[in-house]
Amino acid sequence: MGRREIAAWLTQKWKLTGDIHLALQDANGNNAGTVSVEIPVGPALDSRVGVQFGRQRQKRKTEFSENANCLQNWLAENTIRKGKALLRTLWRRACLNMLTAEQLRHYSEYGFVKAENILPDDFLIELRSRVDEYALKRRRLPQEMQLTPQYRHWRVFGKTISIRIPLVSPYTLRKIASLQHDDLFRALMFNSRVLDPVEQILGPDIKLQRIDAFYKAPRFGWAIGVHQDAVYWPLAPIDTPDSICNVFCFLDDATENNGCLGFLPRRHREGPLPAQWVDADTKGERHVLPAIYSDAEKVWVPCKAGDAVFFHGMTPHFSGRNRSSKFRRAISISCLSAKLRHTRFTRDIHGHDGPGGEREYIQLRGRSFPECI
Repeated sequence: MGRREIAAWLTQKWKLTGDIHLALQDANGNNAGTVSVEIPVGPALDSRVGVQFGRQRQKRKTEFSENANCLQNWLAENTIRKGKALLRTLWRRACLNMLTAEQLRHYSEYGFVKAENILPDDFLIELRSRVDEYALKRRRLPQEMQLTPQYRHWRVFGKTISIRIPLVSPYTLRKIASLQHDDLFRALMFNSRVLDPVEQILGPDIKLQRIDAFYKAPRFGWAIGVHQDAVYWPLAPIDTPDSICNVFCFLDDATENNGCLGFLPRRHREGPLPAQWVDADTKGERHVLPAIYSDAEKVWVPCKAGDAVFFHGMTPHFSGRNRSSKFRRAISISCLSAKLRHTRFTRDIHGHDGPGGEREYIQLRGRSFPECI
């Protein structure tokens, strides 16, 4: 059995059981001991790893870089030393999709974090192609999905006139909603490159709030004002660190010029910010009052195609118009802790009052809980 075959076998065994046990032999074929490891994931990333060599057991708190190499040349010598190296490499392999400790600290403090190369190139090509097929109406749209147009608004004699722009081309498209009804996008929302970091933030029990594609056409793509996503959803609690995590996956390079995301750092800890209902890129949006923040406070987060930004549901965010000559396409996945509960809209939680409502949520990972979503 070659190295590639052994690496594939070890990877499959870890996926099935979550642990690996190896019997080691020396060059003469004699028993040199055993090596076993249980590889924790998600919130247990920083937990202790138990490593056992024969009867000796060591506890070691381990932290690895996200840019770790895959299985190394551990087959050269079947010794305990190489067994230790193998376990470290397997741990690194499990952490390839994970956020580093520094990234998790940044997310906790600022309310968002950028992660590079979340989506591989071949998957990006498929996703772009599928989005364009729907935008150009070359693929039949499932009944549950929806193409949402842009709006334009004018103030005339103190009144707002809203015009819905007909969907005559991709240049007038705002978003494609409810992507979970397409097999390719469904594969994205269950992809471990997306969910492993989310599990670090929310814990092992995760449900889907929404998955939409946002489409910003060259020189015509809409802008969106400063807002908080979670205040639109009749759920509670929405302001705890492990309640809601949005994943914004970029299919194209995103800059300030073509509509990358921007944030108000650290404001996710303040609950629902004072806001007003306005008619913006869609009718009836809740935008944070400009009086409570300054332009100097804004932080723009340019990204390359394949990068993703993870941000809390209460983090105020925004994006500018696409003033470039190229499209800016992205997919937004909003993930919820399965321990959230349905509620009415209340001023204390959401910043406004109103009736709630219950619905079914797709289970992305883990389990459901009684009296929760």
